[in-house]
Amino acid sequence: MDSLKQPKPKSLEGNLAVNWKKFKKAIDIYIVASGNDDLKDPIKAAIWLHCMGEETLEILDTLELTEEGRKDPEEIVCKLDEYFVPKTNVSVERHKFNSRVQMANENFDSFLGDLRKIAANCEYGDLKDDLIKDRIVCAINDKRVKDRLLRETDLNLEKAISICKAAEQSVISTK
Repeated sequence: MDSLKQPKPKSLEGNLAVNWKKFKKAIDIYIVASGNDDLKDPIKAAIWLHCMGEETLEILDTLELTEEGRKDPEEIVCKLDEYFVPKTNVSVERHKFNSRVQMANENFDSFLGDLRKIAANCEYGDLKDDLIKDRIVCAINDKRVKDRLLRETDLNLEKAISICKAAEQSVISTK
């Protein structure tokens, strides 16, 4: 593992929430891949602090983190989550989800990916897959595919995805 490079410091440009989520994922992967997952919390916290970069460290200094908190990776992440990730307005996210329709010339994978991304902020819990399936049925722009989906008596998300992808592939292969 000598060639394993640490993640780049967290970027403070662009979308801070997205950059923070990417950075957290990269650090988590790095800690496991570098064999440091079994280390005690103060050492893992030091890895976090070392990797995040000077600008993020300066932000962390303003977030009233105790000396004990600086030795706890979960506390560090929690404080920075509060700073970088704005509170989600669930009603706004659900409105986005329920308003989302497949655009003309938008491929199904792109549409599905966007639905999943929006649904992640909607707090749908166990209903998430069913609601994504329902949104696909309501918002798919190909009337024949919509009719096919509506004819299915026990339609679930996996089957809806399969039907939509097969229909899209058949259109592509006939061109």
